[in-house]
Amino acid sequence: MGLLIKSLRVSRIDPTKDVLPCAIDAVNTNTPIQYYRIDIEFFIQSIFAPPHASVEANHPNPTASEAKKIRTRMHSTFIVGLIGQRWKSGAFLIHPFKLERDIPEPTQKTPKFRILKGQHILASILEWKSILASWPELHSADVATQVGLSAVRIRHLLKLATLHPEVIRQILSMPPNQAKKQISIRSLRQLCKLDREKQITVFRTIHSD
Repeated sequence: MGLLIKSLRVSRIDPTKDVLPCAIDAVNTNTPIQYYRIDIEFFIQSIFAPPHASVEANHPNPTASEAKKIRTRMHSTFIVGLIGQRWKSGAFLIHPFKLERDIPEPTQKTPKFRILKGQHILASILEWKSILASWPELHSADVATQVGLSAVRIRHLLKLATLHPEVIRQILSMPPNQAKKQISIRSLRQLCKLDREKQITVFRTIHSD
């Protein structure tokens, strides 16, 4: 049996809006699911009908010939749910008919977010930023859940990681108690609004005071 792919189309779908050829069951996961529909149309050759030339010769009637050709075409639709993307193991798919099966556990334990005790908050922010860069499937909401702050608060804090590297270096080189007392989060947020090169001058002026 010879198979010839005629067309292949992948489209993202919304089960709440699009008409689907099958029902999609819910899956017990906190990760948002993105559903995709895969439509494949292919031609089965030399199983139901001879090649086109022979069909035309054996069936001079165009209607009969066309009916014979239609029998050789088949169309299949698959719907898959993209559960997530893991940095180490890559993306994984679950077919809607098999959603009751357990979602595969990551090969590596999900990292824990924390607030470093005795350190300036900037040290914790840099650690969060590093973890998020290595785990694309994690977001600020994951940080918020673990450290007990709101997601909005976490997003604002993560912006401090964009400060000029020299500013960050000077803060982290200070004794932790002195840094926590003299360098407030509000002052760092104001620095973030400045040009990166100007941040150094302004920070040194504030620190000298």
